[in-house]
Amino acid sequence: SANRGWRGARALEVSGAQFADTDGGYAYNVLFEDLNIPVTEKTRLKYVIFPQFSGNYDYEFTPMYVAVDLKFTDGTYLSQSNAVDQNGTGMNPLAQGQSKILTFRQWNEIFAVLGSDPTLVGKTIDKILVGFHSDKTPEANIPFQAYIDDIRITETAPMDYDHLSDYVNTLRGTNGTGSFPRGLTVPGTTVPHGFNFFAPVTNSGSNTLYEYQHTSMKHITFSHEPSIWVGDRGTWQFMVNTSISAGSTSMGVNQREATFSHDNEIAKAHYYSVEFTEGNAANSRLEVAPTMHGAAVRFTFKDGAANRNVILDNVRSNGGVTFDAATQSFTATSNHTGNGMKAMYVYGVFDKAYTSPVTSGNAGMASFPGEDEVTLYVASSFISPEQAKKNLEMELAGKSFEDVFEEAQAEWDEVLGRVEIEGASEEQMVTFYSNMYRLYMYPNLLSEQTGEGEKDGWQYKSPYSNNVVDGKLYYNNGFWDTYRTTWAAYALFTPEHDTELLNGLIQHYIDQGRIPRWIAPGGTNSMVGTSSDVILGDALLRGIEFDVENCFKSTLRNAAVYSSNLTQGGRKNLETSIFEGFTAGADENMSWSLEGYINDYGIAMMAEAMGLEDEYVYYINRAQNYTHLFNQDGNWFQGVNSDGSWRVSNLNPISWGADYTETNAWNMAFTAPQDGAGLVALYGGKDVLADKLDEFFTMHGDYVTGGYGGVIHEMLEAREIKLGQYGHSNQPSHHIPYM
Repeated sequence: SANRGWRGARALEVSGAQFADTDGGYAYNVLFEDLNIPVTEKTRLKYVIFPQFSGNYDYEFTPMYVAVDLKFTDGTYLSQSNAVDQNGTGMNPLAQGQSKILTFRQWNEIFAVLGSDPTLVGKTIDKILVGFHSDKTPEANIPFQAYIDDIRITETAPMDYDHLSDYVNTLRGTNGTGSFPRGLTVPGTTVPHGFNFFAPVTNSGSNTLYEYQHTSMKHITFSHEPSIWVGDRGTWQFMVNTSISAGSTSMGVNQREATFSHDNEIAKAHYYSVEFTEGNAANSRLEVAPTMHGAAVRFTFKDGAANRNVILDNVRSNGGVTFDAATQSFTATSNHTGNGMKAMYVYGVFDKAYTSPVTSGNAGMASFPGEDEVTLYVASSFISPEQAKKNLEMELAGKSFEDVFEEAQAEWDEVLGRVEIEGASEEQMVTFYSNMYRLYMYPNLLSEQTGEGEKDGWQYKSPYSNNVVDGKLYYNNGFWDTYRTTWAAYALFTPEHDTELLNGLIQHYIDQGRIPRWIAPGGTNSMVGTSSDVILGDALLRGIEFDVENCFKSTLRNAAVYSSNLTQGGRKNLETSIFEGFTAGADENMSWSLEGYINDYGIAMMAEAMGLEDEYVYYINRAQNYTHLFNQDGNWFQGVNSDGSWRVSNLNPISWGADYTETNAWNMAFTAPQDGAGLVALYGGKDVLADKLDEFFTMHGDYVTGGYGGVIHEMLEAREIKLGQYGHSNQPSHHIPYM
């Protein structure tokens, strides 16, 4: 946040200047002395640093050559040792700067177990210092500024968990904003491909559900959000409370929000817990363990809790709650709809009798005087209130909170256990398995076990009509975003379940005649390309079994049939591009073209595998049309007019937008992964292509806002990768290192 430290209102400012024509720069200051802290194998130094620049971007990365150092009583320094941080970087200012790992204008956490260098064990820390050490020789004076906060020296043993799921941290990616996301992830507790996410909320009513530096908890929400850009729907909330008197109808967000500390928070895929020590939920704890369609929620009230309440709410739409005290249950409705998602019905039952149930608007509150622990069993449905109750009975009836916890953990352990890592540090394990959790958080099941219909009892409320349809449908996927990465991973790690996921995509075609390019749960008019085509083609060649007949029909519908409604599927301007060989004109049409060729290649490979020679020849030839968009005057892929002339005569390759979706000409200069040899030929040989790639990875990271008319976060993120123009933070660049 602006004008504050990492945890509190202040931070240490470190500033100075490295003068021109100096052979490096070096400066140190003492922050704390006479500490007398012994170093053991468990001693850990941790701090956060915020490198800053003013004016033009500092490509010397000068403030990144700042670090915290330690002096020991024997006169030696941490910076002289072989200790490394969690990234494997030396714990000294020079190594930190040379690594280029730190991110400008963001808080960066650095920590090291001092015992990673055995020579430090047994020493005694005397002083904490801050140092600057650069080996650069700048041509002009370079001022630098950085902020440091939260310096800690602790005794912390590395964790060696019995369960891989315990390495998962669902909060990864929540320390960001829309202008520089760093993930903007939903910290959802769920099961793999779950029907619901259960997410803590610090920003009520916002698609950015949770921001790490906000420490006021509003509630836990049911969520179905794929990204903040596509948004959430089907939301409904619950919260523990100890400040409101039983029977009061004043239970809104402002009355129930509660301050919390991350030290009292556990955020795993299979389990979420937060303990409140002050404010509106003081002396209470809230825990969640998920099932496919529901969850067990445990509320614990400690001595000193003035009141013992559970609040239910629906803050993002209309829809109330109805209590049935005789059965200790309630029903609720959420009309937070959109993108084809229909009303959501919620059914819940408490294991203890409640008193004084009250409602106010969309909210309701149940009180449990004298109870130390209350468990809520809750489930949802998009079909009916009765189905919500049935989902609860099938998944939660007769189970304790511990039962649900253990089953959810076992599901995640089974999936995460497909990959075993040898020799990794604790931090590497957390990073890998947190990312793998994110992979298997999506896509999501929309179907429910009704026991009716012709597909083994599975049905769903269609995003494309008001009908209940037979089958399993999966959603929350943008194929432009995922075809290069996640779908190959599903086929590799869990091929036996990939069949169901692929058929769950094809179900969209069966339901409404097309597979939209972004499904959440119905079509979303976002991004370019009908990339389900190449996903399905790739899966067929990998030997995954699925509904190939309807799969191939869906790809032909995309590639050969004009669509008047691109939100629900199809390719842009197909009525002309199918004849011209490219999508002519501005407005990302060049990107539509290049993605189309990749998808045509996927269709061709599918046709060849199916023995369809004519279709193979036709689509493999269409996949070669990328050559029409390659301008050998500079070796760029460029947009064209209908007559084949170049749309822009004075191309600036660092200019974003216009022809290029969320990127520029540099990052689209290698976009022919379906024909690497053909790309080499266009460039005039491997050496020419290699030189272009070398320049791409080593040049400056400047950008021109171009067709966007202003800075978008992808520009800033790409620059912070510090690999020239390479934008690894966004999808169009993911294949480039392999070219």
